[in-house]
Amino acid sequence: MSQNPPPVSIQAILPREEAIKLVFWQSPDEALFPQEDIAIITGHTVGMLTLMRSGGGGPPYRKAKKAVWYEKSAVVRWMHNPRLALSIRLVSLSFAFESSKYESICS
Repeated sequence: MSQNPPPVSIQAILPREEAIKLVFWQSPDEALFPQEDIAIITGHTVGMLTLMRSGGGGPPYRKAKKAVWYEKSAVVRWMHNPRLALSIRLVSLSFAFESSKYESICS
């Protein structure tokens, strides 16, 4: 009598980032994900997501205690927003400007 092999988790087969993307796209629209996962999904760093949140941009989010959560449907809508590229450029320029002001003060 043959036995079925034990189930193998997706995380054991795929690299971590690929597993996170697979879980994200297969999840229901109302699923919530931490900012670390959304950074991987969107191709941004956690720092850039934080910067966008502080500037009033980025995907809509929720805060529970000190954790930041993103709903899948909101992230997908945000990723397909034609103004996304402009908002990211504006945040990047603002950050570069603030950094250069700080550097000139400190030097």
